Amino acid sequence: MGTQNREGLEKALGQLRGVTAARICYDEAGEITEVHVAAVPGSRAKNVARDVRSYLAAAQGIDVHHRKISVAVQDGPRPAGQPAGPAPGNAPGQRILFNSVNLLVEGLRCEVQVELRSGGRVLAGTATGVPATLGTERLVFAATLDALTKLVSDDVKLLPGDLTLTQVGGGEVIVVEVLLIRTRREQQLIGACLVGQDRHRSVVFAALDAVNRVLTRLAPKRWVEYRVEPEPLSEETQSKE
Repeated sequence: MGTQNREGLEKALGQLRGVTAARICYDEAGEITEVHVAAVPGSRAKNVARDVRSYLAAAQGIDVHHRKISVAVQDGPRPAGQPAGPAPGNAPGQRILFNSVNLLVEGLRCEVQVELRSGGRVLAGTATGVPATLGTERLVFAATLDALTKLVSDDVKLLPGDLTLTQVGGGEVIVVEVLLIRTRREQQLIGACLVGQDRHRSVVFAALDAVNRVLTRLAPKRWVEYRVEPEPLSEETQSKE
């Protein structure tokens, strides 16, 4: 797929329901690497991304992985007739659901990606390190907290502390320590989960157990899924103005 059709594709995407602008990025081989979309206030990012992917596949014959599509929902009043979306942030009663854990091990390097879901949004977190003893479990722990940072204010940090396995009542339990860091304040949160057939998933649930009682208090007042900054004007454009 060459880049010569970029302008036409971006214009076509801009005509989709809820989309106000689109930008497509290509690699040197002419393959799409990223699709950035701006959506009207009140839109559901997941639905917009699905529409973008469906249009590219059905009308253009281009298969773009959903992780390559970024949707920025503009902040502001909802246009007349626009259906209401889900409450912003991690609203009370809104559950955080487990989606997946993916590991890539190459020699002494291990990369972990954890995906969670909250209110129709996918929260992805990553961590990279060494697959030593309990190394992958610690990376899953760190990646889970990285995903959860999408739900908290910028002045809040969730850092991985201790992680250990212990025996309780004949079963194996994983216990994690989350360090909640705020200005001039540090709090220790403890979570646990009985280890089942999937130890990595149990690590995710233990991390969620540690933070689920405080997340609603840490959420920003308004949710902006992606902050979109305008591109700087080129010297040629500035001279014309």
